[in-house]
Amino acid sequence: YAAAKSTRDGVDLLLATCGGIEVESNWDKVKHVSLETGETLTDSALASLVKDAGFSGDTAAKMAEFLKKLHTCFDNEDAQYLEVNPVVLSGKGELVALDAVTLLDGDAKFRHKDWTFPFAAEFGRAYTKNEEEVMAVDAKVKGSVKLIEIPGGNIAMFPAGGGASVYYSDAVVARGGKLANYAEYSGDPPDWAVEVLTEKVCSLPGIKHIIVGGAIANFTDVKKTFGGIINAFRKAKADGKLQGVKIWVRRGGPNELQGLAAMRALQDEGFDIQVFDRKTPLTDIVDMAMAAK
Repeated sequence: YAAAKSTRDGVDLLLATCGGIEVESNWDKVKHVSLETGETLTDSALASLVKDAGFSGDTAAKMAEFLKKLHTCFDNEDAQYLEVNPVVLSGKGELVALDAVTLLDGDAKFRHKDWTFPFAAEFGRAYTKNEEEVMAVDAKVKGSVKLIEIPGGNIAMFPAGGGASVYYSDAVVARGGKLANYAEYSGDPPDWAVEVLTEKVCSLPGIKHIIVGGAIANFTDVKKTFGGIINAFRKAKADGKLQGVKIWVRRGGPNELQGLAAMRALQDEGFDIQVFDRKTPLTDIVDMAMAAK
């Protein structure tokens, strides 16, 4: 049994002389070595692990080389988990991987042009067309754009930042609201990517509110990203998708004055939009939306 498993601090390499279905009942015999992120796997560390696991002679040397290659594959392919079970010794004295399983980091897809296969869907269902299109954009750009649709909700979420997205979503649920989606953009993505995400959010059925929330950005350009949001809002309005929808905005960060001013200007174009700056507490716009329903 040989495996590499991602941890908070780096990676654990696991090894045992017993494999197949027997490994779980003999987990106490599985030995491991931990490497911190950026730490080099040395030959001495491999030799120590192989010996500790109970290998000896020529097999020990072959297993050390096998484990070294497994770790290289794990690292190069951005795996979160890679297990070969069982590893057997052939009649010719060669190590053979009879079965293997791996879990790859989907966020690393942009580094692997050969990853043409689909990733398993989340939440026990297939991805929607909108979700797949946003994932395709996310794989191409610097930063992040994410979307998960939640049928039956009437409050659409469009927060900036992974932390803010959870914070705003929790605030809506805690106040008895029904989420229509999970979404977030972060890491200063290009305006066109934010525009695509906004178009998908605006197309969610039955929404009554859109929460465009965010804390004070460190480097995400508020003016630029708001430009993409505004373009999508205008397209959605022209297509009749925002009838009766109230938009609530709260944001701070680089070029926030220009970005917020551009958002407020949408009021003159007939949008039902309320815009607030960094002085407004984060979840006040959620309270306002819930009170206006």
